[in-house]
Amino acid sequence: MSGFLKNIIFFFVLISFNLMKAQDQKDVVITLIRNTESSLVNDGELLYSQKRIQNIYRNDNYLKCIKKASNKITKNNKDKIAYYYLALSTFKLYQEKLNPLLFDRTLKFLKASQFYLDPTIRELQLKDKHLLEMIHQEALSLCENEAVINRNKTIRRLQSVAELYQDSTDLFKQLIGLKNEESLQISTANKYDDIEELFTVSDLVIHQLESQLINNNQQTLSEFLTNQLGLEVDVHQAKIIDISATQYGVCEYEGKDHNKEVIKYFKETGHNYINKDETSWCSAYMSWCAKKAGLYYSKSLLARSWLKMGAKVIFPQPGDIVVFWREKVNSWEGHVSIFLYEDEKTNQIFCLGGNQDGKVCVAPYPSNNVLGYRRIKPII
Repeated sequence: MSGFLKNIIFFFVLISFNLMKAQDQKDVVITLIRNTESSLVNDGELLYSQKRIQNIYRNDNYLKCIKKASNKITKNNKDKIAYYYLALSTFKLYQEKLNPLLFDRTLKFLKASQFYLDPTIRELQLKDKHLLEMIHQEALSLCENEAVINRNKTIRRLQSVAELYQDSTDLFKQLIGLKNEESLQISTANKYDDIEELFTVSDLVIHQLESQLINNNQQTLSEFLTNQLGLEVDVHQAKIIDISATQYGVCEYEGKDHNKEVIKYFKETGHNYINKDETSWCSAYMSWCAKKAGLYYSKSLLARSWLKMGAKVIFPQPGDIVVFWREKVNSWEGHVSIFLYEDEKTNQIFCLGGNQDGKVCVAPYPSNNVLGYRRIKPII
């Protein structure tokens, strides 16, 4: 073997040895980093990514904090720090927009952070004591105002107050049938161990809609359904989904006042004589959305009238119209909404529609109550 060839072989052997040594050093560094992060968590300190979320929040950049915290939760569903600052940022946005949906998400995120169980979160509370008390008082105020018109939602909010703040109010006891002098035992131990349950498909869709409320640069709901959830959405159905998404959170007013946003669904679809938001408006809302999307729409205020619109569909896609029966199968009563997806485990159809609990929102309905699915055609 020539000297030149020997030198080449020696050169490649030397490079291989150095590469192996570098990889060993890299493995050691990675191990040290992991061990350091583990010890930081055990000591109740924040990791770098958690500290970054905290700094973004403390710099009053709430939209960015929501985005960073949401990304952290996607990668690690049990990151309680991310949930904590997601809750505080969502409440800050609620203070600007006064949308009750944002407030309910605040409570949900606080519970997911294991607010009263995690020692690190309890330390963080000391700096946020004033804001957390504002959340407490706002919950009580909303419950007092809505106790009569929305009993179930009030109970859910007061249940959250009892768990988060150990505050079982007299109103809560009254609504669940306890006497004021009776004590209410609230246990939060191990209640939120399975954080993944908080992020069902419905939660992801609702989170997307709420993100659009506070950030117009977000992708549309139809894009989210296609890109993130892998659902097939027709181009015409995408239009009605996205138009409906712009109305998310519109609700009836209690008392003598009437929401002009609800009244417009009647006025702009040929029902000028309607001037009260108590009138059943699911069909008018669907007509308004379909008209805006350039689709044919029903001229009737009866939900079942939509069974005569468009083409019958056996296997619905997001954006198709779904009609449910109410009270009795053979009665005239019903509900019409936009189909999003079906949860076969719970036999529920999740829909985006109007007059669902008095507002535009995502809500589940029993699949056994479906009268039919329709695919609405565009006006040519």
